[in-house]
Amino acid sequence: MDAEQKPKPLSLRPWPTQAEEEPLDAIITRIHEDRGGFRLVTEDALEREIAEKRSGLSVDEDEEDTAAMTRAEALEKLHASKREILTFAQSARLEVGMALDLVSLLLSKEHPKAAEASLSPEVKKRAPLGSIGYDIWNLEHPGVAKPTPRPPQEERLVARGARIQSLMFAADSLLQGASRLKDEVERETKYWQEVLSVKEKGWAIHRVTTENSRRSALGVEISALDAGAQFRSRFAVFQRSDDGRIRPECNVKSQPRTLCVSLLRKGKVIGTSISSDPSSLLDDSLESKIHRMRDALFDEELFFELTQEVRNLLPFGATLNNGCISLPAWPLSTDHSSSAERDCDVIIELVPLDSQILEDGDFVNGDQARAIAMFLRLMLMHGHATRHRLRTQIPDALQEKKQIPPPPTVLQPLVTHLHHMYAVKGILGALTTSSLILSKAGIETTLVLKQAMSSNLDPVDPVDANGANGAKPIAATERICRALAGVQETCYRFILKDFVLEPEDTAVTEDAEDEDTEYNYRNFDITIRTDIGKFDESTEYVLSSPQDQNAYSSVHARSTVHPLRFQNQRECVARLREDLSRDIAHRYIPHRDPDARIAAKEDSAAYKMVGEKGMTIFVDLDKAVLKVNFVAGPSKIHSSTVTEWTAGSEKKDLLHVIAEEFAKLSN
Repeated sequence: MDAEQKPKPLSLRPWPTQAEEEPLDAIITRIHEDRGGFRLVTEDALEREIAEKRSGLSVDEDEEDTAAMTRAEALEKLHASKREILTFAQSARLEVGMALDLVSLLLSKEHPKAAEASLSPEVKKRAPLGSIGYDIWNLEHPGVAKPTPRPPQEERLVARGARIQSLMFAADSLLQGASRLKDEVERETKYWQEVLSVKEKGWAIHRVTTENSRRSALGVEISALDAGAQFRSRFAVFQRSDDGRIRPECNVKSQPRTLCVSLLRKGKVIGTSISSDPSSLLDDSLESKIHRMRDALFDEELFFELTQEVRNLLPFGATLNNGCISLPAWPLSTDHSSSAERDCDVIIELVPLDSQILEDGDFVNGDQARAIAMFLRLMLMHGHATRHRLRTQIPDALQEKKQIPPPPTVLQPLVTHLHHMYAVKGILGALTTSSLILSKAGIETTLVLKQAMSSNLDPVDPVDANGANGAKPIAATERICRALAGVQETCYRFILKDFVLEPEDTAVTEDAEDEDTEYNYRNFDITIRTDIGKFDESTEYVLSSPQDQNAYSSVHARSTVHPLRFQNQRECVARLREDLSRDIAHRYIPHRDPDARIAAKEDSAAYKMVGEKGMTIFVDLDKAVLKVNFVAGPSKIHSSTVTEWTAGSEKKDLLHVIAEEFAKLSN
């Protein structure tokens, strides 16, 4: 066999069977659809079509119709087809819906909840659930065998078992219900016991409507009555937990935070107001939770008022950045140098409650930070009390509009207090330095705090809530708030012991410890007064020296006003040192030589005596040094000796030095 010749495939197929004859109705329908009726079917037309098909010249009718059809007719035909399809789809949807309603209504007798979910609203209105039922009939068929009937005894046993099973199920259900009821009673008892304990501790129970539920719940109001508009009507709602205990929830969903005051020096925290004791957070009692929620809301209102007020204190160094208020707090520094004072700042911010547990709470100035935080809270309480007093006053007659209470001032009193502390520390530093220098010279001095209080500590209110004069008592907290917001006075007494030889000058003041001593105690009082309510006014310094100071002063240094008042701390300290120098020169140093002249450096009249017979002693108490200048000699030729005492020098008794100088002069 040739290689190029390939075997042809052999197909073994059965002969086609004769198709069934087409029904007459189908033939008639097809003739109507294809020819348009029997009137158009003629023998000539059929022969012509057969001839055209054989010659290949026939054209499809659809193509002829499409070619002859215009665009408008095509769009009309398309829309008609679309409408027809939508009609068929809507009809099918209605039929399916009716079938679903019928099946759901049939099933509603056995399974009402499942059937109700699939029923249409129209059927629910017209036909109640379970109105249609069905039964299953077992029709007898010749090929199906009939079930074998059970004996009556077996039927009775099955029925008895079914009844026993039903009774056991009912008993179990009753026991479970009793157990649930017992647990519910225990939870309710625990819930109402805690509610009663809260009420017995003085909290007013309110009915509060929560946002998530239409049902009202019990709760207590944690906002102040005279708080700001943004912080009123805040309640701690009593939600019952799974174990029956009360879980208080605030009607405003926000994370509870507390006010934190930190002291920073060169970027390092040296004090914080946050307590390192975790016992306050570990207390799980209901009252503790309510107190924490109330304190957190109070601190949020306090920080809001601080942020509103900080913009008015920008010229004084107050800033607000990233939710933190920064304030210069140089008076809190224990170091009186200017570099240390400028590096200390107060940082005020809100932190979460769980931040109270710190790893390192050992700070040097923690008490000062807590004092600042307590001061801010007291100032906000004072603002609430002021609003309450204005709200309860009887309005004036024919008042046109309601008086709006001013916003509370919280940060401004703190800044004023810090300036007052700065002034106090400056005076205290100057007095301490002077006392140390004089002690090196053998001069006994005593520095005592005579007064450190406010001038507004009246136990009664001179004007009651109705505006009439009366003696209405003031609460202790409000008295403290008024004292902190009033005039602050701090008075230091510098006691100097001088040496007196004259009998008539040996009178001892009330501050002397020994009435039989030959020394006299001289008192120099410095009062630092600051009005906290008047932020624009500066601190006033009042100096009270002994009344006989003018007798020792030169004409230009004498003052007709007593006590002396200063607006500048430096001038007050300078005048105090002048008075101390005169007192040492004229009261402490004994006049051993009748020709000796003793005067302070500031008394210029004593300089005219230099060069005459005898010795002239000049006493000068400067910032950090005590100078005693001895000038002696004949006219135009004199000798001068200067002895100095500083805080770090060795102790040399001034009287011994004077005795040595007189001994040198006599020799």
